[in-house]
Amino acid sequence: MKILEHYMSFADGRGQILGIIQQGNWQEMNYITTRAGVVRGNHYHEKTVELVFIVEGRIKLSVRDVRKSEPSATFEFMSGDAFIIEPYENHIVETQVDSAWINMLSRAMNEEHGKDIVQP
Repeated sequence: MKILEHYMSFADGRGQILGIIQQGNWQEMNYITTRAGVVRGNHYHEKTVELVFIVEGRIKLSVRDVRKSEPSATFEFMSGDAFIIEPYENHIVETQVDSAWINMLSRAMNEEHGKDIVQP
C-alpha cells in the first residue's frame, strides 16, 4: 500500500486546488458514500490497482498482503487523504463517520475484464 502525498496545493480567495496524483492509467472511477459504522471490502484484486481519495468523513483501513504471513496494517484516513492499494493487498474499510470517497481502478470491473475481486 502507498499513502499519497499531494504533489501540489494552491489556495487563494477563490478556493483551493489540491493536486492528488500525476501517475497511473485509470479505467474506472466511482463515487462511494457509506454510513458511519459500515464495513466494506474484505477482498483483494489479482491484477487491479486501486486509488482512493477521501472526499469527506473518516475511515479506518486494514491492509494485508495475502502472499505474506505478516499481520494487517491499520491506517486512519480523513477528508483530503489519498492512498493506493496494490494487487494482492486484502483491504477492509470501516467508516468512523458518514463518509464519501472517489475510487479509481486501473482495470474496469466489467464483463470484458472480469470482476477481479477475490475473497480471502
